[in-house]
Amino acid sequence: MLRKTLILAFAVLLSGCGIDYDAETKIIFDGYITNAAGNPLKDVEVLVHVGNGSGSDIIGIATTNSNGYYKTIFPKPENNSTSTELKINYSRYGINNTPYSQTVISNIRLANIKDYKISFEAQSLYDQQDSVELMLNPQAVSGLNIVKLNVEGFVEQKVIDHDFNAPPASTDELWNSPSVYTVKKNQVVKIKYMLADNSIHEISTIVTDVNTTLTFDY
Repeated sequence: MLRKTLILAFAVLLSGCGIDYDAETKIIFDGYITNAAGNPLKDVEVLVHVGNGSGSDIIGIATTNSNGYYKTIFPKPENNSTSTELKINYSRYGINNTPYSQTVISNIRLANIKDYKISFEAQSLYDQQDSVELMLNPQAVSGLNIVKLNVEGFVEQKVIDHDFNAPPASTDELWNSPSVYTVKKNQVVKIKYMLADNSIHEISTIVTDVNTTLTFDY
């Protein structure tokens, strides 16, 4: 009863930020965080961030335990089109006070959740001191735009599209131009991208201990 009352009060408080919540419906996000060697990371902060055209909120906060496990429970936004992100190793104050990389799982569609819970795949963070730069240099040959792009591997500020196979709601953001990513040394990085015809393509490259440029045709 106390937990239900607290969540109800939390939802009422958040509703003043431009997003309405269903205080009776709770969503659970959980998962594990490890380092690059696969060992659990303790005290990593995990945030659930939602937003729409009217405002944004942090509606869930968790910290990993000694097993690297986190769990956060939060009220469901009433509008299913509200964007939802899980931010790993992001402080609610906007400062990363740890040596480890950060990950954002974006495009989480709450309308598709089964049993009101998502157990995310384990996410691994790496020590940012062990970094080099990877430049992506796409070359247009098809006449189509790149409308989605994920860099998979150890990336300093990694973004994972949770619903990558779904066409983007907007094509305001394109990935046709060169871009630079800070990544972990000595790994294989996979580039996954979607073209404007909704076709999905994958390429990979080996990153050593020096800066790398990957030029590819799309």
